[in-house]
Amino acid sequence: MSATLDSELFCSFFNGAPFFSIPGRPYPVNQYYLEDILETSGYIVEEDSRYAMRSTSLGDWKRRREEKNHGVSGIGVGITGSF
Repeated sequence: MSATLDSELFCSFFNGAPFFSIPGRPYPVNQYYLEDILETSGYIVEEDSRYAMRSTSLGDWKRRREEKNHGVSGIGVGITGSF
């Protein structure tokens, strides 16, 4: 994932604002899902917790997880960052 913009269009929108080009190096961005973080950390959500998945949401989660593992993107909540 990256954030890019059309610098000419951006500057023209702000009435010809100056454009500065500062050389740098892009850093890789990894995408993590909440389920991955919970699994990695070993955190356990108690069954009676209001945050626990109910049977209907558990089925949806399993379906989304399978789709993610088979290369389908754009499903679920993502957390991005360079870790």
